[in-house]
Amino acid sequence: MKREESKRGKIQTAVVPATEFYLAEDYHQKYALRNSREIMAEFRAMYPDLNNFVNSTAAAHVNGYIHGNGTAEQFDREAESLGLSFKALKILRAYIR
Repeated sequence: MKREESKRGKIQTAVVPATEFYLAEDYHQKYALRNSREIMAEFRAMYPDLNNFVNSTAAAHVNGYIHGNGTAEQFDREAESLGLSFKALKILRAYIR
């Protein structure tokens, strides 16, 4: 248990392992990626089935880059493996800080 002090006294919060996992609703999956029309169009062509899109590690990585996670060095190492066109990679690179 983690203990913290508050104005009213001690607060105890139990940290326990998760026992179940639930996927977010479809419209939440890869949310940042879904808001990039050009890149998302390429993923729709690659993964017409939603389950394949949701389970795609490439889509997860791209979603992370769009959110501002990852470095230019990481992107350079994996850009070719994402399956995107040169144009989409150029758009994606603009998200990387």
